[in-house]
Amino acid sequence: MGPRCSRPREAPKERFRIDLPSPTDRPVVADGTVFLPTMGGLIALDAADGEEQWRYAPAEAAHFFPSPAVHDGTVYVTGEDPGLVAL
Repeated sequence: MGPRCSRPREAPKERFRIDLPSPTDRPVVADGTVFLPTMGGLIALDAADGEEQWRYAPAEAAHFFPSPAVHDGTVYVTGEDPGLVAL
C-alpha cells in the first residue's frame, strides 16, 4: 500500500505578493527560502513573508536564469559564464 494522500483541510491563503522582473523559470523552495530565477538574476525571498534576503546578479548576467539546485544550504546556479556558481 502506497503513501496516503489527502486534500487540504481549508482553502489556500495568499501569504505575500511581489512584482517580479521577468521570471525565467520555476521558483525553488528550500529551507524556508524561495529562490526566483529572473532576467535580472536570482532573487532569494523569505518564504513566510516575501522579504528579499539577497540577490545574485553578476555583471555579465545571463538573460535567462534557470531554476537553481539547492543542497545542504548551498545554492547552485548555472549560466553562460562562469558556468556553475555555488552560493
